[in-house]
Amino acid sequence: MLTVGVVESLNQNRIAIWVEAQGGYTVVKVHSCGQIEPGDVICWQSRYSTGPCIYWNATKECGAEVNVQDHDVPIDLLRQQLFA
Repeated sequence: MLTVGVVESLNQNRIAIWVEAQGGYTVVKVHSCGQIEPGDVICWQSRYSTGPCIYWNATKECGAEVNVQDHDVPIDLLRQQLFA
């Protein structure tokens, strides 16, 4: 099943993606945030996979290899995840 989220926060090489269906954030680490901006719609296949994955930026129509750090992160723990 395809998971869809919206980029809400960037911190150097970490990105927080809001996933409405799960009511939490997915935090990923990327090599470069240059092609990802707040508001971009991001899609991926495996809802709970961690480690290296390919995420699709539907807004910019390009893929990026990311390292998934965590899923379903609540807002009160997001800052800790982004600045870890």
